[in-house]
Amino acid sequence: MSRTIRATARCQFCDWKARATGDNVVEIATFLRRLCLEHTEREHADRLRQEMLDAIPTEEDDTCDSSK
Repeated sequence: MSRTIRATARCQFCDWKARATGDNVVEIATFLRRLCLEHTEREHADRLRQEMLDAIPTEEDDTCDSSK
């Protein structure tokens, strides 16, 4: 006897949601992950790009204390 699994994935940036139902946890998780990635790339590409750029250290961040 197989069990029906229901899962919901939500976007971390907006109110978008995706739902899936099935009997294989791995297939559902893979499917929802792919949908979330496609949504994020399509709807939030500029925001992701800016977050990645903000994470790169600048020369100002790399200054060392020369008073030692």
